[in-house]
Amino acid sequence: MNMDIVRAFLYKYDLKKYILIIIGCYFAYIGIKDLSLVSDDLGLIFTLLISLFCFLCASICFVIAFLPGFVHAFVARLIWNPEKLKNIPEILSPIQAAINRENYNQALQIIEESIHADPDIPEVWLLKVETFQDCLGQNDKALEIIEQYFQREELTPCDTNISMLMRYTELCEDIDQSEMAVILLKHEHKKSGYSPDQQKLINNRIEYLTSRFRA
Repeated sequence: MNMDIVRAFLYKYDLKKYILIIIGCYFAYIGIKDLSLVSDDLGLIFTLLISLFCFLCASICFVIAFLPGFVHAFVARLIWNPEKLKNIPEILSPIQAAINRENYNQALQIIEESIHADPDIPEVWLLKVETFQDCLGQNDKALEIIEQYFQREELTPCDTNISMLMRYTELCEDIDQSEMAVILLKHEHKKSGYSPDQQKLINNRIEYLTSRFRA
């Protein structure tokens, strides 16, 4: 099966979301069902505890399904401490220096080592895309990297994501595959972690590409 079709299917239908909804409904059903089986005071307390646990599990499933951006942002705040944020410029400096010297092989080597050590630094991914697209002219490789980036489970909405989305849109337009860009844009637009301005920018790009389909 063509991998583009598989990626389009996953982006469009977001199967994880529907699985989480089903699991959440199951927990809610169990919680409600247990309340109807109470026969005495002691059983009422025990049943209430079980029901509360089931409702909590159901709530978690629904939050993850409908508010993935909120979850990602919350987890990011727990994981990303100030000291780690201070280290980001230190990681980017040798990469940028190698690019400025047009030593692209060295830049890509540092990028790969950085991603292997910590894949959760969007700026490094963006430099990788820029190296292949702007410096080496390998647009197909840049397109592939962006798709890999957005397929990551722990992806957190941020400004760098917007830059990657805009580049992805342009690359898809160049190869007459704007439909793929629209699918990814809509997938990211569902996330609540983006600011209103970022959401508006994504939506404007979706409307622009959609209008081109109709023209």
